[in-house]
Amino acid sequence: MEDRAQIEAQSQRRATGDANDIIIEAGLLSLSNKSSITAEVNRNSKGNPGNITIKVKEKIDITGLSSAIKTNIGRDAGNNQTLEEGAANIANIYIEARSLSLKNGGRIQASTNGKIKAGDVDVKTTDFVDISGVWVNSDQTQKRESGIFTETGNQAKAEGGLIKIETPTFRLSDGALLNAQSQSYFRGGDIEIDANDVKVTDGAKVIATSQKSRGGDIRLDLDTLTVNNSEISASTETGSAGNVEVVAKDSVLLSGTLPDDPISPNLPEDPKSPAGIFAAATEGGTAQNVTIETDELTVEKGARIAVSAVPLTQNGFPETEVDESKLGQAGTLEIKADSLTLDNGQLIAATGQKTEDKDAATIDINVPGVIILDNNSLILASATGNGVDGGNIDISGGVLLALPLTNDEKGSDIFANAQKGDGGRIDITLEGLFNMKVLEDTSAFTDSDGKIIESLAFENNDSEIAAISFSSGQSGPVTRDITNSAQDPENLPTSVVDPSALIVANCPRSGKVAVDELGEFIVTGRGGLPPSPLDPINQQSVLVDWITLDTEEEKIEEATSTPTPEVSYLPMRGKRRTASTPTPSRPKKIVEAQGWTVGEDGTIILTAEPNNVTPKSNWYIPRYCGSKG
Repeated sequence: MEDRAQIEAQSQRRATGDANDIIIEAGLLSLSNKSSITAEVNRNSKGNPGNITIKVKEKIDITGLSSAIKTNIGRDAGNNQTLEEGAANIANIYIEARSLSLKNGGRIQASTNGKIKAGDVDVKTTDFVDISGVWVNSDQTQKRESGIFTETGNQAKAEGGLIKIETPTFRLSDGALLNAQSQSYFRGGDIEIDANDVKVTDGAKVIATSQKSRGGDIRLDLDTLTVNNSEISASTETGSAGNVEVVAKDSVLLSGTLPDDPISPNLPEDPKSPAGIFAAATEGGTAQNVTIETDELTVEKGARIAVSAVPLTQNGFPETEVDESKLGQAGTLEIKADSLTLDNGQLIAATGQKTEDKDAATIDINVPGVIILDNNSLILASATGNGVDGGNIDISGGVLLALPLTNDEKGSDIFANAQKGDGGRIDITLEGLFNMKVLEDTSAFTDSDGKIIESLAFENNDSEIAAISFSSGQSGPVTRDITNSAQDPENLPTSVVDPSALIVANCPRSGKVAVDELGEFIVTGRGGLPPSPLDPINQQSVLVDWITLDTEEEKIEEATSTPTPEVSYLPMRGKRRTASTPTPSRPKKIVEAQGWTVGEDGTIILTAEPNNVTPKSNWYIPRYCGSKG
């Protein structure tokens, strides 16, 4: 379909009849140059909108301005029977295909401005969904993003619809949108993505927004997630934002900052907004929760994960000059991962209102493996409003290491501070904590004029932990429960063992005697070579300290005190088995075969000692080069 071609099923204004369904089955489907497929009921219609069902064997392409598949419910449209039945199967869009592509302003959209809930958009593909691009007019004053949308208008008296996508690969790029929006007092729609690999890149956004109502939730169930110079967010102005939940079997990578708006390139450049995952309230509303569960989580190059109900600066701290009416309440940021890396990355929970909820502005991190903070990274649970206490930070699991190890670069910090209340609480339960120190007062936050600036300590070269009150309130507790008490939580060891001094540099001569003269290398336990070439290599690496060889006296004492088990050799295989199962302190040496003999049954046996035999003379006598004849 092209050149403004249209397929429509409508119930006109003040009509009493229902709009019909639209069903399309085809090999492929293409919409371009303002072509559209529409099911709608107009303003004051008493009819019900129909559904759109499209089943295509190959691909669906929707390209260009006003090219769309859409359902719409006009103002005050619908009938009482529809309302009583809950409008469960009205104005929905169902799409099944091998692949779906939306480009340069192409859209799929379900909206309502009436009494009936907006329709759902349900997309299933067997290969991929690819949404990219923004249409911009010639003088760069208007734009139209490609994407999938559900919307409740400001006159709507019903909820938004669900966006659900099931596909192996989902790509959203170049400013495209997945948007569940509510402009009314009714709840916004949800967004669900079930995929193997999801990439959101180059200014694209997955957003569930509301102005004054409860916003929709975002749920991602996948293997890998990459968010590069883009965002995933559930936000509100004065209402309550939705929750964001990400479950990724393998990895989550968040990177970079958002690009400039394509329709305002001539405006002065503002500081770049961070890319990442957010639950936010911007005008005094309530930010809900962000939960991320994955094997490997990386936040880098200025990216951020945040639950915030106050305006934030580029470096992640709350703005100081903010009207109290615009300060809201933050939710909880929960991280469950096998490993966590912040490389110029941030985890933020910032609140601005008093609340009885003890979990407000809480960051909960559970990482059994390694947590690395590098390149001026920040974990912050902050409070801004009058009498509002700082948030809480709970970190548990394996080892936390702050880099760099020298003071040549800016450090990374963990803060639970309060501007005008008591400091928050920081609980750290780990096996090891390295290269971080606890601040007991506000000196690191005070400039030369005596003014307290929270970001000052973040900009220095130390890696620090603090739960400070910047007013007359009390500082919060910082609890460190380090399982391995031998590890200094503030400094790494400065003496480094040179492994080259522990390794023999020369090669041995052949024979058993030469082997005895040199040292030996025996692999035991986990982290080394497998017991057999047929066994898999253990992927869980284990660090083993370097050791020094025993003295000659210790070797002699050990040799005389350790019983040797009886050993029988399996012919021609070199394997051995013991008659009993004692556990020797050290394995027997493996010596290169020096000879061989033949048993009574004809079995050839390799021996450690050379055979004493007289070699037979060669029947061929070579001629010398200087001989004649």
